[in-house]
Amino acid sequence: MPMPKGRINTRSSTMFSREENTRKIRGVRLSGCISMTKGSCCRFFKKMTGQTLSQYLESYRISRSLSFLAEGTLSVTQVAAQVGFSNPGRFSAAFSRRMHCTPRQYGKNQTNLS
Repeated sequence: MPMPKGRINTRSSTMFSREENTRKIRGVRLSGCISMTKGSCCRFFKKMTGQTLSQYLESYRISRSLSFLAEGTLSVTQVAAQVGFSNPGRFSAAFSRRMHCTPRQYGKNQTNLS
């Protein structure tokens, strides 16, 4: 049963985001699933999480990539695709911003710790 406009279950929106993390997601799609306008949905999401939907998804995707990189069995390009980045260069740039090292460096460091 859809929720009335103006009300949202933050847990539902977060779970939707996690389930959809490997697909290209837009605020319009999320807002349609929770019966809110795109603008209202994006403002509410930021108010509740402190991040925009894009920031949240990027952060979530980077955190998912850590275990793949630590395993060392996939290339950086394969890891990027596995966690939902369509462009490996964008993945590497986002990873470097958040982790202060490249994906390849992270993987090597994790292998050396094992």
